[in-house]
Amino acid sequence: MNGTLGDIGILLSTVSAMFSTVAGVIAWKRGSRSAALQARSFALLAGFGVVVATFAMERALLTHDFSLAYVAANNSLETPTLFTVTGMWSALQGSILLWALVEAINVAVLVFLTRRRSTEKAATVALLVAVVILGFFVVMMLGPANPFSHVVGAVPIDGKGPNPLLQNYPLVAVHPPLLYSGFVSLSIPYALWIGDRFSPHTTPYFRELARKWGVASFSLLTLGITLGAWWSYQVLGWGGFWAWDPVENAALMPWVFTVVYLHSAYLAKRRPNYEVWSFVSMAGAFSFTILGTYFTRSGVLQSVHAFSASSLGTLLIGFFVVISVLSVYVALTRFDSGRDFRPVPPRPSLRRFSRSDLLGLNYIVFGVLVFIILLGTVFPLIGEAVNGQTVTVGAPYFNTFVAPLGALLIVLMAVAPVASWRGTSISELAPKLLVPGFVAALVSLLLALKGVQRPGLLAIFALASFSAAATLQTYMNRISSTRPLARAIALRSNGGLISHLGILMVATALASATSFGHKAELKLSPGQSADFFGQTITYLGPRTHTTPAQTSLEAEVLIDGVGPYYPAVSQFGTYTQPVGSPAVAAHLTKDIYLTLDQPPTKISSPVLIGVIIQPMIDWLWIGAAVVALGGFISLFGARPKPTRRYSGGADDETPSKPDDNEEVDLPSVGLVQRSDAR
Repeated sequence: MNGTLGDIGILLSTVSAMFSTVAGVIAWKRGSRSAALQARSFALLAGFGVVVATFAMERALLTHDFSLAYVAANNSLETPTLFTVTGMWSALQGSILLWALVEAINVAVLVFLTRRRSTEKAATVALLVAVVILGFFVVMMLGPANPFSHVVGAVPIDGKGPNPLLQNYPLVAVHPPLLYSGFVSLSIPYALWIGDRFSPHTTPYFRELARKWGVASFSLLTLGITLGAWWSYQVLGWGGFWAWDPVENAALMPWVFTVVYLHSAYLAKRRPNYEVWSFVSMAGAFSFTILGTYFTRSGVLQSVHAFSASSLGTLLIGFFVVISVLSVYVALTRFDSGRDFRPVPPRPSLRRFSRSDLLGLNYIVFGVLVFIILLGTVFPLIGEAVNGQTVTVGAPYFNTFVAPLGALLIVLMAVAPVASWRGTSISELAPKLLVPGFVAALVSLLLALKGVQRPGLLAIFALASFSAAATLQTYMNRISSTRPLARAIALRSNGGLISHLGILMVATALASATSFGHKAELKLSPGQSADFFGQTITYLGPRTHTTPAQTSLEAEVLIDGVGPYYPAVSQFGTYTQPVGSPAVAAHLTKDIYLTLDQPPTKISSPVLIGVIIQPMIDWLWIGAAVVALGGFISLFGARPKPTRRYSGGADDETPSKPDDNEEVDLPSVGLVQRSDAR
């Protein structure tokens, strides 16, 4: 029954997506109101079909329907309920179903938010693009990614169960859905931009909706990537959180493009010629989600996170090419080439530069960053194609090139918000950065007195403190002129600055953990202690912990007499490969990370305890949460009060331009004839 219900849901979604696409094309070409309404109805029906398929899969997992090959491979009678539910996205076919579900939800929200503009061409084309994207992933489930295929031969009485790494930590219930929500929701701003450019008229509503949707995607993707790093840190037992793995890079590159998009959308409110760069960056963000899906689900790249090899690679890379060609076509033909394709940054000068110049330079740096990450990710494929040998690109390559670019971005993060729109000379800028410069010098001096002698490390902390002080100074200047204070703190226009502060927290945590950390293995017998960089590690003895799903051999450990902590080695179900489970003593100043590297052979035998001291690593998670919080504040924070005054200051280009700390709320009604309409 579950398989039949799931197949019905997928078939319903496929047919409905086809009808919605046909109706959408008719509405776009002929301006048919009835066709536009039919396209919306069929789009919702397509989403309903995906919901039915999702219900069928979850029901199959919870009832242990081992007649389905997916359930037999990713579930067992002993699997806890939480990991039974999360089994839907534990393997290839289920992850495609999750993608389709998130896309269906996004399509439904798009239909709702454009309900009063249902017959406008921009809304029709945007929905058409979104439904085609949904239809692509649904069609894959009809063929090579069918999650409801039946087992061949006799139905097993029990299943294999999820991968041990996917039932070793409850974060599996949160991380993939958040990551997919950020990934997949990028399709809607992309669709809105396509709809806007294919319409002879436009309303500011659609561009503002695309920007806000992009902010939401950015925040969700930030949380998803961060929880993935936290999961790696808490589960894999290597003490790290980011290895420049192909799957990690596949998530990071769309995030970088989204950051560029949000900055260019902000700049385009003052300089309309930057609209094309808003579109290009959003097109890059969405197309790289497809490329990242190809990396993780085709088997072409080796990764600890990737799924097994499949036949989806050709379909995914083909869809990536289609999206790329469409994006290039729109960029070249649907924008005013004389107005929009100006150099970025426009006419910069070392003597005098504007905020838009610095933002333009920001785009270039981010572009180079994406290129470096992409090159390092695909270089193994290039090496294999050229000489038949697989070349491994490790963390040293990425760190060598990414660190200097990150330092430059930190400088731009400090300087850009205090630069004026009409231009700032260095002599005008210097007084504004006097306090941040003093803070940077003070931090460098204190670190040097503490024994830090590496110039590169001192430079990183100096830049981070400089940028943090400048950002806080800008933030305080903004909120000091707004009352009440509680409202000023949560102004939407300050969300970006809050995200900047979060980025600086992350940068400081990264520098601290990678530069001041310590690592060792301690061989201890029961009752024995050892000192390691000011910490006393005491091994009390082993113990066994057994549940229906797993058997764990744990080491009982005290840290400075506090605990106990239980680093362990576990075996899950029918999987014979043991899985390590670290224990972490987390503090704001440092984490003490314990692993059971060599279990005891008997109760009195010594063990090998891995100890890693990670300074300030918790600020990485806090900083990332602040980054996402800044995004949510820019969406749901307090609105700035409208003002009719015009100060005539240097930062205003025209009387109609808002102040630097104001959010621009675009009108939601009114059609504007575009000069570049075709």
